[in-house]
Amino acid sequence: MTMASDHRETAADRRAPAAVLEASLARAGGAGLELVFGFHRSPFGEALLLAEGRGLAGLGFVDGDREAALDDFRRRWPKARLAADAAATAAFARRVFDPAEWRADRPLLLAPVGSRFDLDVWRRLLDVAPGATTTYGEIARSLGRPSAARAVGGAVGRNPIAFVVPCHRVIGAGGALTGYHWGLPRKQAMLAFERSDSNGKERAFRLALEAHQIR
Repeated sequence: MTMASDHRETAADRRAPAAVLEASLARAGGAGLELVFGFHRSPFGEALLLAEGRGLAGLGFVDGDREAALDDFRRRWPKARLAADAAATAAFARRVFDPAEWRADRPLLLAPVGSRFDLDVWRRLLDVAPGATTTYGEIARSLGRPSAARAVGGAVGRNPIAFVVPCHRVIGAGGALTGYHWGLPRKQAMLAFERSDSNGKERAFRLALEAHQIR
């Protein structure tokens, strides 16, 4: 079953890739998962993308060591089979990082693996508009579980698809950026990019990357 929200195109849609999330409940250790992966350039440093069939299953970033980035996903899904195929993941990289590909009428299919609660949280993240932020408590309340902010934080931390499933838009109740699995400088760069107008995107990218020394 594919879950989608209303993707009528707005100016905000052009600040982030439109996406729909396909339900994929957790399989123990990733058993049965067959993933292809590839490394690609991105405005936020070298990116690692993993795909299953037609859907994007994982997106992380490399900070010096490609094997360390791969090991992050191997720990998530130790029983999954991973095969290098950068040609297969290149199309996903274009859909994610090329603003010309960010079309609300052609959303990117996502296939992350998680528990039912994880998937509910990740869907809520997709509802947060580019340039906006939310808090763990606000997500918990939107799920009808106002006391579950800590559990929401765990699900946000387990998000395997950086940038597209925008866990970088979650901040602390007091406004602090809090942590980010792929580094606070990258989170700051993503938020700065999304808050820029379309004419300032290239400049915003360059300034953010230089300011936070992301390579």
